[in-house]
Amino acid sequence: MLLLPLGILGVYAHYQKGNVDFKVVGIMAITFIVGAWLGTKISLSISQALLKKIFALVLILVAGKMLFLDKQ
Repeated sequence: MLLLPLGILGVYAHYQKGNVDFKVVGIMAITFIVGAWLGTKISLSISQALLKKIFALVLILVAGKMLFLDKQ
């Protein structure tokens, strides 16, 4: 419930400091909208079992990356 107002305040604070690149914001917004639409269409067109397997694979890949490739 507080996500939207806090997000707006955070964006405004960064905007005041000159940290907002509107070209990047536009690209990200379009990408998020298209990705959400495509993700919804794909998830509704495949079986629940396959969707669970894909999600599990993504989780394993991200965990592996975090464990083995992000050493600083």
